[in-house]
Amino acid sequence: MDKKIIFYSPLNADVPAYKVGGAEAGCKRTLEILKKLGFQTEMISKPTGNNGIRGYLKETANSLKEIKKKLSVSDASLFYMVGFYEKNIFLEWCILFFVRKSKMKIIYEPKNGCMVTDYQKGNFIYRYFQRRVWKWADRIFCQGTKYVQFLKEILNIDGVYIPNFIMDRYLEKTVIRSFSGKTHLIFTGRISPEKNIDLIIRVSKRLFELGIDNDLTLIGAYKDSYKAELDQLLTDLEIKKESVYFLGQMPPDMLFEKLKEADFFIFPSTNRTEGHSNALTEAMAFGVIPIASTAGFNREIVGNDELIMDELKVECYAECIVNILKSGQIEELRQEMRQRVKQFYTESIVTKRIADALEELLTES
Repeated sequence: MDKKIIFYSPLNADVPAYKVGGAEAGCKRTLEILKKLGFQTEMISKPTGNNGIRGYLKETANSLKEIKKKLSVSDASLFYMVGFYEKNIFLEWCILFFVRKSKMKIIYEPKNGCMVTDYQKGNFIYRYFQRRVWKWADRIFCQGTKYVQFLKEILNIDGVYIPNFIMDRYLEKTVIRSFSGKTHLIFTGRISPEKNIDLIIRVSKRLFELGIDNDLTLIGAYKDSYKAELDQLLTDLEIKKESVYFLGQMPPDMLFEKLKEADFFIFPSTNRTEGHSNALTEAMAFGVIPIASTAGFNREIVGNDELIMDELKVECYAECIVNILKSGQIEELRQEMRQRVKQFYTESIVTKRIADALEELLTES
């Protein structure tokens, strides 16, 4: 079996820290798996679009030039495209047009959680290019089961379910502590408006009003301007700053130490591109109970509708936490969340699925 692969992704691109999210983290984990399976990888960075239209066009031209050059000299048998469709769809079509001529097998992995809605809302031109990309792919790796179902219904394509996951070496370190009596709230990920950090702060305030002592830890990169807005909100709500901790970005080991101390992961994201959140999976692995929005694949990841909020209201999130504390379900839910990760979202499980899919693909005539 030829073990060489060209990997097209946002990695190695010039992306500001506050914009780095789950897509980049997921790509890094996929690369680890590919290397573990013995694949040699050649990297190509997708255009970022962070430098305006002219910058994007220049990056696009350079990317196409690099790809054509690699295709002419590479002896790789696989081309792995991490796709972002939307404004990228024509570029992705162009790239795969050239790849098909090279006779390489194509893997297409659509990131984010808006592929279906973008297709449904797109005009006939967008739909044409998106369908061609899907049809040209020899395998489509899907983060969510709704993608698998959609591709089967619309084109009779059998997508391969490859969810995000937690690395085994980190899962081994997960420890579920007993509830201490004080409620510890946490959010990890990008600290940005579409994640509704202001609502999380208001939930903490509401819990104080209901007599529930709590603190809130916020971990992730942020813009200074947005951090200033949140600091002002703390002042306006008269929340003691010593009960809300902004810790910035953290390496995994330090982040996981904080997850060990947490009780509830508050995740009210309304980001339209939300997919399978790594932060959500990691929190669940440590037995942190998620209270999450309906964004992305949250509902199928959590697997418990009582923890999914259909409305973006402070009262909904606060009431859910209060009900769990009063019912005495907290320890049971901790175990339920951790067990769900161990059953569906581990490195070992996903590695086997990727290995099986690649072996099947490479042995096809």
